[in-house]
Amino acid sequence: MNGDDEQLLCGRVYGRDHDGPDSGLRPGHTYVELTGGPLDGLFLDVTGWTTDEIDTGAALPTELGQFPGGRSLYDRVPATRTTSTGRATLPEHSTAKGHSAKLRGTERMGQIPGDRKAQMDNFFEWVGRFWPTGRRDLHWHILPSSEEANALATPYTGLARPGLQSVPTQWMHCTLLHAVGLSSSDVDTDALLKDVGSCTQTVQPFRLTFDRPAVGNFAVEISGWPGRPFAAIVDTLTQVMTRTGAAFKAAPSRYPHMSLAYASDGAEDVDAVILKAALADIEQPLSGTVVVDRLHLVEQHHDGAHIMWHPIAEVPLAGVPA
Repeated sequence: MNGDDEQLLCGRVYGRDHDGPDSGLRPGHTYVELTGGPLDGLFLDVTGWTTDEIDTGAALPTELGQFPGGRSLYDRVPATRTTSTGRATLPEHSTAKGHSAKLRGTERMGQIPGDRKAQMDNFFEWVGRFWPTGRRDLHWHILPSSEEANALATPYTGLARPGLQSVPTQWMHCTLLHAVGLSSSDVDTDALLKDVGSCTQTVQPFRLTFDRPAVGNFAVEISGWPGRPFAAIVDTLTQVMTRTGAAFKAAPSRYPHMSLAYASDGAEDVDAVILKAALADIEQPLSGTVVVDRLHLVEQHHDGAHIMWHPIAEVPLAGVPA
């Protein structure tokens, strides 16, 4: 696990999507800190667990570490004193009392004998908790051209299976920011676009390269690079949206990625290990590029199986005609 992984994991809860607005600790829940292993820095929600269950530890599927697709075994660590960094103590809004419990991890390849298959979770069921079906929220995207989308998607034509919905090429997107709960009627879009446009006048166009896919808890996605210009745009958009004064929850993307397929109804029947093997059998270079020369503001919704949107505006980057 590299430094970026550590920054991504620190202070977050295992099993929650890092791009979601509720990826952190929740009031009224009890957590233990995971130390060591590939999930170091994450918290595990043990609300309702008995002391014996916590003492037994946990075997947690993960894509991080030496054995992607395997499990990390976490055993109970004796209670420790509060550290100066605060990492050994749960936040005040947790229900845990006194010293925090810790689970210390080691890596194991593959699955534990007798354990159930590695399953995926329904993305739309999860996202529906804060973005209900049919509600139109403002999103900022990087959108590939039709040629770029086709080039990226063609190697995965046979990806769809029960419980896994492929993303049609016309709806492929690289999210910059989801303004949760905010619609176009809630803001002065003309003023918003003017503010964003003034910020992008100095942002030079660049190219994102997307490589081989990864199977996550909720989706099959391809990650892109470089991340630095992407992150700078995300930060700018978050600041501009906040300046509108509208009430919303910002869900910024932390790295460039596009989903090829989302887990949906029947996700429990998708065997992630078999899916990874099928992706590994694609014996050809899997790398495509997307030119980033403009930002797209859309009003986006989902129907529980697919994501769709209504385009609102495009904001060109420096030197690009409107």
